[in-house]
Amino acid sequence: MEEIASLENIAALNISQSSGFTLQRDDTFGRYPVASRDLKAGDTILEEKPLSWAPMLDTRPVCLTCLENVTGSYHCPSCGWPMCSKGCAQTAVHNNLECSVFSSSKVKLSCKGWNYATPKPIYNLVTVLRVRAMGKEQKKVADSMEHHLNQWKDKEGFKEKYKVVVDYVMDTLKLSMTEDEILHIITNSYTNDFSHTFTSGNQVHLMFPLTAMLNHSCFPNIARSIHHTASGFKMRVVASRPIKAGSQIFNSYIDILDPVQVRKKHLEETKNMICRCERCEDPSDLGTFGSAVLCRGCKGPVIPVLEDTGSWQCKKCEEKMLTEEVDSLIFDIDEEQKDLLANPKLKKIKTIEKFIKTSLTKLDPRNLLIVRLKYNLIGLYGREPGFNSEEMTEATWMRKKQLCEEILETLKVLEPGLTARKARLMYELHLPLIMLAQVNLNKKGDKAAVKKEFQKGLVTLKVALKVFESEPEGSWEREMVGRSQEAVSQIHEIMECL
Repeated sequence: MEEIASLENIAALNISQSSGFTLQRDDTFGRYPVASRDLKAGDTILEEKPLSWAPMLDTRPVCLTCLENVTGSYHCPSCGWPMCSKGCAQTAVHNNLECSVFSSSKVKLSCKGWNYATPKPIYNLVTVLRVRAMGKEQKKVADSMEHHLNQWKDKEGFKEKYKVVVDYVMDTLKLSMTEDEILHIITNSYTNDFSHTFTSGNQVHLMFPLTAMLNHSCFPNIARSIHHTASGFKMRVVASRPIKAGSQIFNSYIDILDPVQVRKKHLEETKNMICRCERCEDPSDLGTFGSAVLCRGCKGPVIPVLEDTGSWQCKKCEEKMLTEEVDSLIFDIDEEQKDLLANPKLKKIKTIEKFIKTSLTKLDPRNLLIVRLKYNLIGLYGREPGFNSEEMTEATWMRKKQLCEEILETLKVLEPGLTARKARLMYELHLPLIMLAQVNLNKKGDKAAVKKEFQKGLVTLKVALKVFESEPEGSWEREMVGRSQEAVSQIHEIMECL
């Protein structure tokens, strides 16, 4: 009866008017939601408000209310935490949580000598204090979530990393909490919390216990979005493709544009789990060949051998490669790619195109490391100096069109349905379609053929606009609604003149 009550308490977090799930429990998956009815793509499954939220773990100094960057020019007079303004320092979320603890303990935070541009470990304390302040029933739900504390404690450097927080709680604030209770809150956040990125680039992590009940699959059947308004945060989960009644509802804890080795490494390091989903068990990555490398002999696709975890094999000539060798190759290119994309000085069209060319000597062209590089190129073509819209040539518009269409082909399999990522790609695709149609008009003068090309660009843009309109307030997609509507009007005007 206690477990049933726990499931009921968690299910009660749903605030949606059209719930699409029920919670179940078994020894294999633990607690998890299944579809309560046949769901169509776009159907709402659940909505919930966070039990707790706090600045991202290991963040640089930010305001504890609005999460904007702070400089140390203003500090809360009661607790000493740097805030962006007096208004934020007086909000209930700050006053009733960490500030009241500091005031009760007669402690003020010392920020002497801080570099406000670098991460400060003390900010991890905010998560601990906010979870500690939960009500009894909320705390019961939070405590019932999987946290993997023992596995994290076994990892080298984990306890040392959070020693400053543990010492501050126990020795400075003198709260009646044990080391395990403090670390439990942190590892619970690692395992279950969701992040939301503001336009400033700063992030918040939020506890949504009901959404956290969704088990992982590298081929999820939902799309989720965090809405942020003046009234607070809200999670919304919708079906991304049809789900039959009684079928399990799966989330994804990884970026689906990662090859299998990178996905597995991330899940092991951050979630202490090994994925056995249908995608990970398929050597061809659901037919996308998203993890394939090139055969050293015939240049065919080399993929895992299911019966032999130590080998990969070419689909054409059957030559084998050791799994260790393939993994090393993928991790090396992945690391180089991340360094390139994280450096604004290197993240340029010519540099990325050159890196793609080099990587294609080792990777199958469908490998997801190549796909991600192409995805990053799309936003640069048409915007980078030397390649802005006025400077783009027929060849560069063709390249942008090719990139969009190739990635959309991959996402048709890995991310079916109308998703925000596909909408962004379709928005990027509409302009090369229109510009190339204009080039053809100037070359051939065939207005009827060109009008069809304009119509294709218009339909592509309208599909993207439909998705943008459904996205959360404050998101990049929602901000693109006005620009997309304006572009639709301009295309209509052009077509009327043809």
